[in-house]
Amino acid sequence: MKRSKRLLSEWRTLSSENMKEKTLGIIGGMGPEATVYFLKKITKATHVEKDQDHIHIIIDSNPKIPDRTKYIMENGPSPLPSLVKSLKQLECFGVDLIAIPCNAVHYFIDDLRAETKIEIISILETTRDYIKEEYPKIRNVGLLATSGTLESKIYQKTFSNTKYKILTPKKEEQKKLMENIYNKIKRGKVGEVQSSIKDLCERMIKRGSDLIVTGCTEIPLVLENIQLGVPIIDPMEVTANYIVRRIKSNSNEK
Repeated sequence: MKRSKRLLSEWRTLSSENMKEKTLGIIGGMGPEATVYFLKKITKATHVEKDQDHIHIIIDSNPKIPDRTKYIMENGPSPLPSLVKSLKQLECFGVDLIAIPCNAVHYFIDDLRAETKIEIISILETTRDYIKEEYPKIRNVGLLATSGTLESKIYQKTFSNTKYKILTPKKEEQKKLMENIYNKIKRGKVGEVQSSIKDLCERMIKRGSDLIVTGCTEIPLVLENIQLGVPIIDPMEVTANYIVRRIKSNSNEK
């Protein structure tokens, strides 16, 4: 135990002395494939000439964190204690920024921000700001998300001071989407649901959606190579690009 503490102390000292760039911490595992996808997006967004040009990332991937939708919809066990535990572990490793590649977790973001002085980046806030900058003339944002995310209205809250209206699937459409997420996507059967989710997007477009936000971190796995008549906004890709810009620009200023 003493040796582990000594090694951790030495690692922190080396990090503060020798690393110019900020270190990113990721609270992951919700689900594991979404965390891997997010890491790939960060890696792809980083322009490098050698391995050492990539960002230093520490990931706590804990798939044992209780289901967020079950907590919000069914009064299931709270994921907050496990989330705080992951947060504190990342604190111990001296990360400078924290991101969470799970939309529904942002129901707890105020609680998590109250637990730390480290900046927690919201993938909802970065998505809102990106849409405001890139699509200022649109009005209706189509949202595909878990029922827990829709019930919590975290996207509506995040977009509340904008001109945008959030459009969501109809009740039966949402039920089918949840079945696809839990019974197919989370089990690695992405190819089996592509046509179903594409059809849902097309129906939402006909009802006025000017773009589609993939507000569940598993859905981009399905729509990554799908073409629609409107833009598909992936909060994880938007946030990955934002994080890389933040870290690299801060490093260049030093």
